[in-house]
Amino acid sequence: VGWTGGDPSSLRAVKSSAAEPNQAGWRGAMRHPLGWSPTGAWRSVKRDPVTWALAAIVLLGALMRLYFLIRWHPALIGYSDSANYMLAAQGSLFGDPVRVAGYVLLLRLLHLIWPHLILVTITQHLLGIASGLLLFDAVRRAKAPRGLGLVPAAVVILGGSELLLEHTILTDTLFIFLTDLGLWCVVRTWRGSRWWALAAGLSFGASTVERTVGLELL
Repeated sequence: VGWTGGDPSSLRAVKSSAAEPNQAGWRGAMRHPLGWSPTGAWRSVKRDPVTWALAAIVLLGALMRLYFLIRWHPALIGYSDSANYMLAAQGSLFGDPVRVAGYVLLLRLLHLIWPHLILVTITQHLLGIASGLLLFDAVRRAKAPRGLGLVPAAVVILGGSELLLEHTILTDTLFIFLTDLGLWCVVRTWRGSRWWALAAGLSFGASTVERTVGLELL
């Protein structure tokens, strides 16, 4: 492109300004190409008491479960059903005409990973914490006050009966997790893809393989 007339110094100034982008904007885009700032996220977390309360619930729940793992190692097996499930895990998958086989299948899968009973209790403790977090997020996604979600989260994560069931060889922990997962998927269906409805049906369906009372949810 030719240029005639005018002040050459002014042209050089235009070229210089066009060749040098805004340094602050360029550096900001390079640091946070997706528009997310770690500093800004941390500040928002600091100003959110609900997040701190949820973190405290999870931390306290984790410490309680660690105490159980140390104090009663590897599990509480004083229930007659616990012995039946462990025997069924070593025998026929459908050998018990009274109990469904879903939990026995879980025991077999965990035994293939690591043949120690402590793995079962660790897995169930993790499922217990996950169940509480699912309920918290379900309340949040239902557009209810976020602080309200702390109530079901605390009941599940810090509840004594829940903690006891997680430390036994019983179906309750897995059943509660699958039920909470199904409920969370239902809430996701309200404002998301219809595939979440399929996920909810699969979760509730899987719960019936753990306990026949799950049929009422379907």
